[in-house]
Amino acid sequence: MKQRPKVYITHHIPQKGVDTLLKACNVAIWDGNQAVPRGELVKMVKGVDAIWCRAEDEIDRQILDSAGPSLKVVGTISEDLSHIDINECNSRGIKIATPPKVSMETVVDLTIAILLQATSSVSPTKHIAEVTDANSNHVVFQGKTLGIVGFGNVGHAVAKRLSHMGVSRILYHDISEIPTAGEISAEYCPFEKLLKDSDILCLSCKPNTQSQNLFNKETFKNMKNSAILIDASRGHTINYTDLYEALRKGDIRAAGLDVREEGHISFKAPLEGLSNCHFFPYQEVNHTWDNRSRNSGVLAHDILTLLTSA
Repeated sequence: MKQRPKVYITHHIPQKGVDTLLKACNVAIWDGNQAVPRGELVKMVKGVDAIWCRAEDEIDRQILDSAGPSLKVVGTISEDLSHIDINECNSRGIKIATPPKVSMETVVDLTIAILLQATSSVSPTKHIAEVTDANSNHVVFQGKTLGIVGFGNVGHAVAKRLSHMGVSRILYHDISEIPTAGEISAEYCPFEKLLKDSDILCLSCKPNTQSQNLFNKETFKNMKNSAILIDASRGHTINYTDLYEALRKGDIRAAGLDVREEGHISFKAPLEGLSNCHFFPYQEVNHTWDNRSRNSGVLAHDILTLLTSA
């Protein structure tokens, strides 16, 4: 009789995902609220056929070596794959399974919604259950300069949407000039000028070593004290301790943060205590229990499919 594949899960997941895997696999789950300690992870993946992990788990050569030749699939609940050594997995024939992605339109809608939230003169709530109408005219952007860091698909879409909502000037900074930027009259400029001139600054850069902690104590000092910072880059780009001090001291006016990749960021509790710091409402929009359960079922099914086809 063929032995059932072994799957190790590094965090609590909805029961639907567990039940899907249990139909054909033996499953072990880390029973803790914090990330699996490194030594424990190294020990527990030995001889498994699949690992189900999240962004906090570094799946590198050491982990792959410990799992050994039985490992066929690494599944992650994270959209960002930087915690997985993709090249090493490819060289060993290990498949990667990922969850359904949050659509670009959803990210853009939430970016505009959280900007309206941060700009509104009404006392904001910390999390909004419904996306604000992006075409609403109750916030006046006339005369404002929009700055974009990372002019990819999301940055371009945010700029285009806000250009129809009255911003008078659009600046952007990227590793090079983007040919399509001219379609919405967006101007390329150095990073330092972007900081000094922007009334609204939107981060949509990809997570990499260049973007990590790009916004820190010195960066905030170079921004307008009336500036609003919106991070649509899934975290990584901001030093949150420095942001807390900047918001508390009034170095910048307000911030909206997309932390779906870093749900347990340090300093989140102090930031939540500030009236001028807001969080993208993924908890309500995309991370309701029903959606988490559905996504875990999809990821579990994909892991099973890859295991059976390996």
